Amino acid sequence: MAEIREALDRLGGLPPDTSRAALLSRALHALQAPERSLPRLPEAVIQAVKVVESPRCDVLDLADTLNAEPSIAARVAAIANSAFFAGPEPVYTARDAVVRMGIRETRNIVMGVALRDLLLEGPGYAIQRRQLWQRSLATAACAQGIMCEISFDDGSGFMAGLAHDLGRATIFTWASELEGGPATLDAITPVAQALHMPLAALILRQWRLGNDLVLAVRDYHRVMESRSAMAVALEAAERMARHLIDGEAAITAASDPALCGLLGELGIDANRLVILMSDSSSRLDELMKVL
Repeated sequence: MAEIREALDRLGGLPPDTSRAALLSRALHALQAPERSLPRLPEAVIQAVKVVESPRCDVLDLADTLNAEPSIAARVAAIANSAFFAGPEPVYTARDAVVRMGIRETRNIVMGVALRDLLLEGPGYAIQRRQLWQRSLATAACAQGIMCEISFDDGSGFMAGLAHDLGRATIFTWASELEGGPATLDAITPVAQALHMPLAALILRQWRLGNDLVLAVRDYHRVMESRSAMAVALEAAERMARHLIDGEAAITAASDPALCGLLGELGIDANRLVILMSDSSSRLDELMKVL
């Protein structure tokens, strides 16, 4: 992707650093061979997303897709039996789990399980990965609410929020595998800051998860007139997520004018911010119980 090459060119002007140079080399290699250099998503997860997006999707279609990856089907059933979703009787099959949780909620859970493994359970930088996962989960909760406000879409915002920091997680993995040992955070930070958006977009394109999602993750912090509504929603959601993580769920329009400006771009009245924050906080609490 041209955006990654541009970012690499800018990073080339920084003072020399062995770890940084090695990370940039990995990024170039990823551009040349993404199928071997980037994290993979289980095919059952990719197909589950596509099945739910199909206008003819039903419970059996989604259950059959999950059953193609028994470990994922088992985890979905376990979550359906958790205290949050538990019914009067335990469920043992993917089909019964989908019936209990609903088709779209199951899709969100499946995506959450897969990305939790990639973001949180990867090698090295355990503290930073925990922070990354917390921020991604909070951003997903906020983006889901914003997208429902503007398009009644409960899936695209959630997935964009979960996936927007995939690039940072990938750089953590690369940095943990360097020949001389893990890179310092000082070496990682400028690389992650420059590459995380185009790198996440490249990963999502490799996973075949849809061009709208790819562009939103690529563009959400770029200053451009042609940003999609989802990209604007993602930037707003990330700002909201920071407030939630800092324990500031009760912010008002005056607390964050930049956030209100983003919501205004989407046609959302600033007076809705209090409700959006409250709903997102509740949604985040629910997600943390199962993911």
